[in-house]
Amino acid sequence: MSEPTAIGHILSDVVDQAAHPLHSGSFRQQCKETLDAKGVLVLDKFLTAPAIEAIKADGAGNNHLAYYTANSHTMYLEPLTLPLTTITRAIA
Repeated sequence: MSEPTAIGHILSDVVDQAAHPLHSGSFRQQCKETLDAKGVLVLDKFLTAPAIEAIKADGAGNNHLAYYTANSHTMYLEPLTLPLTTITRAIA
């Protein structure tokens, strides 16, 4: 494998590349096949803990700029089956 680039170093600060080796063609192919078959791809623990903390801090600092709305459907425009509080807790 070639030497990591500056972008590669930045990416490894954000993405858990041990669990999700984005540089691997076979990993990307497997992801594409899953996405094609299921219509969604879930990469569990994709972001590193420090990246998540940085994103949360950024969000908290810009909370006043957020647009709030109540949606009652999924991204597929199907009815939401879980209470929104359950989904929010899972993300946090």
